[in-house]
Amino acid sequence: MQVQPFARLYAKRHGRIYLFMEPMDSKANPDIELAKEYSDDGATWHPLPDGISVIGSRYALVLDAIQPRDVEIGIEPTFRIPLWIFMNI
Repeated sequence: MQVQPFARLYAKRHGRIYLFMEPMDSKANPDIELAKEYSDDGATWHPLPDGISVIGSRYALVLDAIQPRDVEIGIEPTFRIPLWIFMNI
C-alpha cells in the first residue's frame, strides 16, 4: 500500500499528521548516489529543486518542516488503525 493515499485521507479528516522517527545505527553500506529527479506518478519526471537531497532510497517523504523533539509516546493496545481505512482508499 502506498503511503500518500492513506496520509491524504487522514489529513483530510483530522488536519495534521505527526511523523515520529527514531535515530538508528545502520550497518548498511550501500552505493550512495544522489537522486536527480522525482516523480509523483512514476511516469512524469521532474528535476529535484535546489537544496533538496535524496540519498539511498527509491522513496522519499516530502515534509513541510522537521521539528526535532524528545517525546515519549504510548503505544497501548488501543492504538489501532481500523481495517476500513485501508479498504476505502
